[in-house]
Amino acid sequence: SYVYNLFYDGQIGATNGTYYENDDLMDEIVEARRASDIDERRERYESIIPTLLEDRVHLPSYSLRVSIGVRDYVNDFVAHPRSQYNPRVLSDYNNVWIDE
Repeated sequence: SYVYNLFYDGQIGATNGTYYENDDLMDEIVEARRASDIDERRERYESIIPTLLEDRVHLPSYSLRVSIGVRDYVNDFVAHPRSQYNPRVLSDYNNVWIDE
């Protein structure tokens, strides 16, 4: 998960450039990182993200690596968060088609 690398205070100066301080949330990040059950881990990380957004620690407004524009008649196009998988026109989660 990106949460540990971007926001954990032990990563300040390495991958954390936010210098965010919240002791309770840091404990939650550590617990999420330690969780061995994937579902529990996901739930823990998902519970952390709203606090980060509410505290305006990081505003994810755009990505320099994944910027794709399509016309309004292109349907079901989904940009994959990992840029090396783009563009995908057919996958288990989408099937791009044109409505003209």
